[in-house]
Amino acid sequence: MKRNNTHRHRLLIGAVIAGGLGIVSIVHTLGTAHASAPLLPVASGEEFSSSMSTQPDRVIAEGHVVTYPGAQVTLSSETAGRILTLDVQEGQKVHQGDLIAQISCDDTQAALDEAVAQKAEAEADIRYFETRTKIVNQMANVQAASALEMLDCRHGLEDSQAHRQRAVATIDRLQAELAKAKIVSPIDGTITARSADPGQVAELETPIVSVADLDRTRIEAEVNEFDVGQVQVGSMATVTAEGYPGRQWRAKVQEIPDQVVSRHLRPQDPGRPTDTGVLLVKLVLLDSAPLKLGQRVEVRIDPPSAAH
Repeated sequence: MKRNNTHRHRLLIGAVIAGGLGIVSIVHTLGTAHASAPLLPVASGEEFSSSMSTQPDRVIAEGHVVTYPGAQVTLSSETAGRILTLDVQEGQKVHQGDLIAQISCDDTQAALDEAVAQKAEAEADIRYFETRTKIVNQMANVQAASALEMLDCRHGLEDSQAHRQRAVATIDRLQAELAKAKIVSPIDGTITARSADPGQVAELETPIVSVADLDRTRIEAEVNEFDVGQVQVGSMATVTAEGYPGRQWRAKVQEIPDQVVSRHLRPQDPGRPTDTGVLLVKLVLLDSAPLKLGQRVEVRIDPPSAAH
């Protein structure tokens, strides 16, 4: 019995020793493998910063379709009166000098007629005193006319000439007022809005129609003042608009103003700030687009480092 216990004790010691040798072998193998593995290079601070940096994002801004300066005008009444004629309709093409509307101005016309009559009367008086002066001078040579008669003739002639000058000035003023009663188009374009109708009484500066050259349109984008550094003249952009899903048009930054102004458009994205200043950046469309004047669009401007 004692011999069996001694034998079991020896077997247990042998198993422990064998297990220990196995663990030592595994540790040695792992250490050798770790020692033989190549070391990864450690990037310097500059290289690490460069590897972590990314290209600047595209600037996203909301805008709308506008015309070039001078390509859109609103014609208003420069005189008060009833609109006699207004024969143009929205969408109609007009040319520079075309008559758009005629305003009634009977009082002005009557005053003009009166001034013309006064001018004719003054000219008749001038002819009379010129003839009389000539006769009086002849009579004075033979001492048949007095100095007082010569003075009266000279005074009547000068007074008639003054009356004529006043009448001419009045005629010029009234003709200018009558010219204001004819509203003509100053540009070639399209009637984009009609704000009055024939028979309506137009007050001073009452809007009548708006005319725009729809061939001279561009995009005005409200770029956040914090994105100014990412926008340059010549930067490429894409334009999208609601109502045209899946469509976009190329554009290029054409003009960047020097002044930050208040936002004109209320952002459609509630996450965008409304109390920051904006730059009204102008972009020219490079593709033909079915966009309407005043239509709201979204503009995505490429960063300056983007390849074109």
